[in-house]
Parts: sequence; structure tokens; C-alpha cells
Amino acid sequence: MTKAEMRSIPYSTLVSWNDACFSGMIGFDSDDPLLSRIDFHRKFMAVAVLSDISKCLWHVYVTYAQLLSKIRGYKALVKQNLSHIVACIERISPVVGVRRACKAFRISVQKFYRARRSVPCSLSALNLCKRLSPMQLSLLEKNIIARYLHEERLLHWPLIARYFQMLRDGAAFLGKQTFYNYAKVLGYPSVRVRKPKQKIGIRASRSGELHAFLFLIYLFTCRIFAE
Repeated sequence: MTKAEMRSIPYSTLVSWNDACFSGMIGFDSDDPLLSRIDFHRKFMAVAVLSDISKCLWHVYVTYAQLLSKIRGYKALVKQNLSHIVACIERISPVVGVRRACKAFRISVQKFYRARRSVPCSLSALNLCKRLSPMQLSLLEKNIIARYLHEERLLHWPLIARYFQMLRDGAAFLGKQTFYNYAKVLGYPSVRVRKPKQKIGIRASRSGELHAFLFLIYLFTCRIFAE
């Protein structure tokens, strides 16, 4: 312990340490799982080559982890391959632990357990469990949306018109954004209708020019009618 560290400890604590017995505080726990493989760890550390290789692999891992975390769209990439990541974590967690395995992929332990519990549901358009995600549309409402998307008489209608037609018919009642989200999941993404650019009309180059032009047209019209 350095002198700076000694100065940061309160005087009363130092006095209590003088009378304390540390024989029962320092040592190894008999139930520590590391002690069950202590012979292997001793042999491993005795071989200098294996120790150097493990250090190199650790530096390579740290470098790759830092590079991957800076890639644009890394979170989306993790989300797309979450099932493979969960399978890898389950394979290496008995050796390194769940927390370290999750840290290697830059995901939280809670996210790992949520992804492991999530089972695709064939009755849900979003492939989410009804029990874990109860705020979903029912199977009947999903089929109604699909019917209005596939109906032949509404084939050339925009999505917003189909949505309001569904409300007028009283078939289902849901939010417009929810209708768009389910339409996108069912294969009908919303297409933004862009208004055509307006033609450039009469423009004046100086103040009062447009009024003078309109006054001349007025005089010309009056002259024609006077003749």
C-alpha cells in the first residue's frame, strides 16, 4: 500500500486494524470452483508458451470488440443475428460465465435471457409470444387487415383509403400507425405519394411590376370591350 493510500484511510480505521486478526479473512474459500481445477491452472501457468498465447488472444479479442462496437449499424447487425449470438453464448457460458460471454458481444444479460425465452409464435403476425407480448392484435384482427389488403375491389386503393374503409365497415378499430405496421409485416409497405411540382407562374423582378402589368391588361380589356 502506498503512502497516498495510507493517508486516504481514516485514522480510526487504521487503529482498529492494529488489533484485528486477519488469519480468518485472507485465504481461499473451500467451495470456490477454481480450487477444483487448481492443478490444471498450475500446469497451465507453468508453461510459458501457453500463457503468452492466452495473453495474445486476449488482446486480439479486446481489439476486435472495440472495432465491432464502432461499426455503423452494429446494433441492427446484432438484432438480425441474435439467435446465433444466443447459441454461442450458451455454448461458451459454462466456461467463461454468462456475464463475460454477453460482454464479448456487447449485449446485456437481460437481453440475452429475453432472447432465449422468446419463441416464435405461429398465431402472431409478429412472431411474438402472446403471453410475453400481450399488446398485440388478435388473430381475427390480423385476418381482417389481410382481407382488406388482398380484396380485389380495393386493389388499387392506397393504404390510407383501405384503413378508413375498414373503419366505415366496422370490421376492426385500431390506430392508423398500427394498421401501417401490420400492413408492412404482411408485405404491403406504405408508399408515400409525392405531390407534383407546381409550375412557375408570373414573377415580378421589382416592386409594383406585377400590379402595373395587371393594370395594363385591365386597360387593354376595357379598350377591346369599348370598341
